[in-house]
Amino acid sequence: MLKLKQINKEYKTGELVQHALNNVSLNLRDSEFVAILGPSGSGKTTLLNIIGGLDRYDSGDLVINGISTKKYTDRDWDSYRNHTIGFVFQSYNLIPHQTVLGNVELALTISGVSKAERRRRAAAALEQVGLGNQLHKHPGEMSGGQMQRVAIARALANDPAVILADEATGNLDTRTSFEILVLFQKLHAEGRTLIFVTHNPEIAQYSSRNIRLRDGHVVEDTINPQILSAAAALAALQAAFAGKTVRVLAPGASLATEAGRAAVAAAQADVTVSANFVPEFVKPDYAFFTNAKRFDEDAAYPCPLILTSNLRADKGAAVVNYDRLSATDAQGGNSVLMLLRLLRLCGAAKVLLAGADGYKAGMAAYADAGLHTHTGRGAAYNAQMAGAIRAAGLPVAFITPSEYERA
Repeated sequence: MLKLKQINKEYKTGELVQHALNNVSLNLRDSEFVAILGPSGSGKTTLLNIIGGLDRYDSGDLVINGISTKKYTDRDWDSYRNHTIGFVFQSYNLIPHQTVLGNVELALTISGVSKAERRRRAAAALEQVGLGNQLHKHPGEMSGGQMQRVAIARALANDPAVILADEATGNLDTRTSFEILVLFQKLHAEGRTLIFVTHNPEIAQYSSRNIRLRDGHVVEDTINPQILSAAAALAALQAAFAGKTVRVLAPGASLATEAGRAAVAAAQADVTVSANFVPEFVKPDYAFFTNAKRFDEDAAYPCPLILTSNLRADKGAAVVNYDRLSATDAQGGNSVLMLLRLLRLCGAAKVLLAGADGYKAGMAAYADAGLHTHTGRGAAYNAQMAGAIRAAGLPVAFITPSEYERA
């Protein structure tokens, strides 16, 4: 359906020339679920924008249903974007003052659809993504996962043949990311073509074809011989923690002490999860990573991994947009808060928290939440952290000694 022939694209800033795509040739067939992977700067988003008609190639050709686009007019490109392509972006791009229904209807307004038909199609699209009972809410009243579902409904409203998703799980926690993948696999099963750009190598397990880019070149193009079920993965994740007491180990100096390790060993738990590191003195059941500085893609880990899809090697830290926790600093225990929320979503009963004493901003939040005593770096930030811990809705006990107790 879509054929790229020796596509080249470069961007010029003064005398600096960046070669975004170099002689890229691909055949994208109907009803494929394609994951486009690669590090930041590899050309993934540029490729997606060219496929979607949001950007123009410098040379080569994009052939759509056997027709070259070399002589496409602006009107041709508009028709292609409005009737063939549905876009889903990481940042949702929803209009805050519009209702969910209004946001989805807006895409149809641009296509010239009548008011009654717009409403019918928009409601049907929202029903398809599981939001049929949320039509009159506003984006500010919804979680990140729900807002992404609205964005997907907006993409589906025009019944496009191809859905382009740029980091569509990039702002979502692990459980919600699986929920979105379940939805994408359902759309793929219905015969739609999905092209999904991501930094997250885990996504490749759930797509039918994987294309890897590096420095604007296609370095790998493979068919996935065994596509995993996102629904099964979500069910397994929930089963791992539902009703369990979970021992959470976060980086902290107390875990290097005899007292700290003894406290961890004495804590009775059903499951152990480490956050952003893998301890040597105990083998965790899972390792949870949000921080690219601590996560090594090439390492052999001794346990299953839970990766947040917002890992970004270019930034060297997690980008926190966690169901609208407004914290943006990758320090201060945010990874622990993210893990707490994941455990709540999966139905965990209780958390025993070890380490984390090096997260000074986080410690004051634990103090505010009645869990620990430490000084922090600002009342507003600490209150926010404490509120996030309370919002996790889980009993949390801090089980390793603080710096004051060790002193």
